[in-house]
Amino acid sequence: MNERVLLLSQKRISITLPKLTMLLLSLLLFFLSTFRPGFSITAGNWSSEGVYSPWALLRTVNQAEALAGEILMENVSLKGCYKVSLKFTSSGYSKDSRSLTRALLEQAPGIARLCAVKVDGTFVGWLSDPSQLGEILNVILAENSSPTTISAGFNQKITAEYSYAPADALSDIGAVSAAIRNMCSVEVISINPGGSLPALG
Repeated sequence: MNERVLLLSQKRISITLPKLTMLLLSLLLFFLSTFRPGFSITAGNWSSEGVYSPWALLRTVNQAEALAGEILMENVSLKGCYKVSLKFTSSGYSKDSRSLTRALLEQAPGIARLCAVKVDGTFVGWLSDPSQLGEILNVILAENSSPTTISAGFNQKITAEYSYAPADALSDIGAVSAAIRNMCSVEVISINPGGSLPALG
């Protein structure tokens, strides 16, 4: 009697297991066909909104390390500058490699995000913020103006754009101001002594 029950039990198991295995395999194949594995990334205060494919993450990290190496003139490793979490996505992988590259560079040791000041495309120096350039230009314009001045402006194109540089590359504000004074001229329009407007053109 016991042997018969055992045989029946074994027979039921032998029939049930293949069906269960097929069901699990079907569910796994459906999951893998619908959801793709990838990684979300956190670098400092920045977190990725999407999911990056493993190869896209590796490619972007390598590119960021190469850029950091060019900036610091030495080999740079970003290991430990970011954290990854395994995620699954059904909407495709993120292609925003630019934001990830910026976030990685900002976490690289020895690199800072500074403003490159240029006059007609010629590099002048590094400032920490564009507002510093605005203060310099306002002082220069004020020095070249008078109570009768209608307008004053520079004849050259002066710009400040964010870029990445060695953290110790920050320029002295006085040196940047002196360079702009030497490289630029100010055009001033003032009211004539008789009170009339100057002839334009």
